[in-house]
Amino acid sequence: MATLPQKACYGAAPSRLDVSVPHGSALTRGLTVPLGAGASMTFLTADAGLHADPNENSVVVRLDLGGQRLLFTGDAEASPDREPPSVPPRPDFAEGVLVACCAADLRADLLVIAHHGSMSSSRVPFLDAVGAKTFVVSSGPQRYGRVTLPDEAVLNELEPRGTIWRTDFDDPHCRTDTAKIGPDHDDRAGGCDNVLVRVPASGPLLVNYERIND
Repeated sequence: MATLPQKACYGAAPSRLDVSVPHGSALTRGLTVPLGAGASMTFLTADAGLHADPNENSVVVRLDLGGQRLLFTGDAEASPDREPPSVPPRPDFAEGVLVACCAADLRADLLVIAHHGSMSSSRVPFLDAVGAKTFVVSSGPQRYGRVTLPDEAVLNELEPRGTIWRTDFDDPHCRTDTAKIGPDHDDRAGGCDNVLVRVPASGPLLVNYERIND
């Protein structure tokens, strides 16, 4: 039994909630979880192995909502190195495995770009298989270890493919704007723009930047 305390979210304050979560079975690649009418969640990777880099354990999930498909990639990688998108993914890393085994399952309308837009991910064969025209990049403005993300090479590859929505797009302004998500001057990586995706009952996805008062 877990207790979720009362907290404000987007201006609303839901009541405290007691939730009982039974122990479930292990995640497996290809597992599809029904979420309701016209909605499901499919796990495309589920690697519980011991790796030197925990990014290799990232779960790639496709969310199907009506006729729309959204692909969430976490920190899934194409190789351990930051290389140009034209370099094919290694066959033993998530992007290479997915392209080889189940490219059709990758097709999506919206892709949340892996690893904050690092060149360790988002290789051309993977992007071709996904075929998305809408991209969300969660990154900026501070450094991630030794690098500042997203990498320009990844953005250059995405631009002719569709529309890019970035959490760091308006950092110079929104880092000090009171009408934004999160605390001011927190000096942390992650950007301060909030990207809101709406999935209508019919028609294309509705994507925009959303800022509310802290």
